[in-house]
Amino acid sequence: MAKLGRPYEQVVGDVAKQFDPSAEVKVGEWVEGPDGLREIDVLITGTVNGATRQVLIECKDYDSRKRRIGIGVVDATDSKRRDLGVDVTLLCSNAGFSKDAMRKARRVGIGLIGVLKEADPRIRYKVFDEIYIRRVNLSFKADIDIKVVPGGVAPRDDVEAIMFEGASVFAWLQHRTVLFITHNRVVKGAHRLRFRFRPAVLIQQKSSSAFMTEIAVRFTLTGQWIAQLVEIDATSGLYDWLRQRVRLAPSPGETKLIYKDVKWGTGGTVLEIHPNLDSLSPSPVKENEVHMEILDLGGFVVPTEYAQLDPHVVPEDADPVRADIPAEAFRSSPSL
Repeated sequence: MAKLGRPYEQVVGDVAKQFDPSAEVKVGEWVEGPDGLREIDVLITGTVNGATRQVLIECKDYDSRKRRIGIGVVDATDSKRRDLGVDVTLLCSNAGFSKDAMRKARRVGIGLIGVLKEADPRIRYKVFDEIYIRRVNLSFKADIDIKVVPGGVAPRDDVEAIMFEGASVFAWLQHRTVLFITHNRVVKGAHRLRFRFRPAVLIQQKSSSAFMTEIAVRFTLTGQWIAQLVEIDATSGLYDWLRQRVRLAPSPGETKLIYKDVKWGTGGTVLEIHPNLDSLSPSPVKENEVHMEILDLGGFVVPTEYAQLDPHVVPEDADPVRADIPAEAFRSSPSL
């Protein structure tokens, strides 16, 4: 009788092979350990910097609606890898892992993954995980301060009509505001962005013009962190349960990361703060890794055309990441 989880092990081996076509991938074999024969699900043997390395992948084809992988499975995997002396060990399941299992795996250096291969019938259960969405309302009014060279007259009225090289300066400020929100994970607060220009840039408003040296905009955010359970899929790849990121397998055709049934505007559970917000910026993205941060920006249309002022901004003002943001701006508003 064929092992129930064998098709799952085979698709895991197939996806792993895509990351290193030169590697040898064995599925469902027996190897000699210190206490006798041990069955392995997937064993990958390849060469890294001239040295042979082995990766063991233990596969658990469980239904996440019934159970998640517990700490006992991590303990058993840890024991097996010590017996076999492999270089890297991964535990693969689309059912997710308990908090204790994730804590133990992180401590002992066992990776926790799920396999993604869109529409492959060998994958019985899909990856469902909780993602965190910033649902933010932006109040963006014409609260703008402009400085010009001595002798010039700064525009006062109808700031939306200010142009640089025939394109909207106001739309550029909106664009820069969205960049600020995207890069800084803020959800609330009153904020001010200042941009200085060296040398000054020529702006026009109706029949007048001036050389602008500085512009600043004020805006207010009201928002919340929202947790939603969604289905995660991809053309071919692996889901990292510990980092909540996808590693897409190299492919000669189109490569897709898919988040299904994301609820926009309503739905989900309100959180005080992102549970993994241990720094103001996400951790670096690894090779072939995709990290999706969802921003649900309500009441605001992001401009697609705007003045090209970025090349004229002084470097210290051009970076959208800001270090002087108060901690309270990263916490959810009581209500929207």
